[in-house]
Amino acid sequence: MNYEQKLTTSRLLHGLVGCVFVISGLVKGWHIQGFAGHLNTLGNPFPDFAIPVTTLLFWLEISVGCMLVSGYRLRVSRRIAQAMLVCFIGYLGALTVYGHGKPCGCFGALINTSPIVMAVIDAMLFLILAFVDRYPVPGTTRSLKLGFMVSWFFLMAVAWVGAQTSVFDALVLRLRPGFTMTSLPSLDPNSKTASKKLVVALINTMPDATQISAMKKAASDAELVLIDTSGGLAGEAAGVPIMRGKPDIMHYYVHHHPTVFMIDNGLVTQVWYGRLP
Repeated sequence: MNYEQKLTTSRLLHGLVGCVFVISGLVKGWHIQGFAGHLNTLGNPFPDFAIPVTTLLFWLEISVGCMLVSGYRLRVSRRIAQAMLVCFIGYLGALTVYGHGKPCGCFGALINTSPIVMAVIDAMLFLILAFVDRYPVPGTTRSLKLGFMVSWFFLMAVAWVGAQTSVFDALVLRLRPGFTMTSLPSLDPNSKTASKKLVVALINTMPDATQISAMKKAASDAELVLIDTSGGLAGEAAGVPIMRGKPDIMHYYVHHHPTVFMIDNGLVTQVWYGRLP
């Protein structure tokens, strides 16, 4: 290949890895609680640092991804990306050793794959960056700086909107009408025989009696089921028991709670994103 072909190949491969970093960062930004929960499943001795670490990773992945995509400071961003990929491979390897076969809470959750598969993908991304290490990179110009700043601010704005509102939930949430919720019986051992259920996933927020009454009225023919996904709630709310949700239930939700969905004979028929019906 001549110089121009190598330069084009370098830009494309850097952009490919950068897109993966950006998507992974956005997923972490929308689902901070979920990824932090994964960190704690490894016996993290400092659980209070799980959310700050996840937030830092979100910022780093967005920033490094924007640098790789825009072509700004490629040598520096490539080294940072490779160091992060080594850490991710170690983390995913630990999840595999501890027997966690569920999606890992970030990019793996988006494509619904296991930690061991994500470790292979991250290793391939690392090898791609190592491969283009000997390829030429464009020098830092004003247009590259501008491209980096524009893309960084745009993606940060998207992440902020996604974190503060549920406007993007319908796009990224795996739980949607037509989904089969086969794990509900194990989450609800004291369930009645009703085939229709209104399931409310809670995180650190207890619904009041007025909200419980409104939900019962909205679905008078369904059994109301409350599931706690944070581990911080217990007992009951207005006479409705609160069940403890398994850790893997977090994979079906994003950052916004409560997440409410209607189940009829094991099939999800309706979802309310980030609000009560």
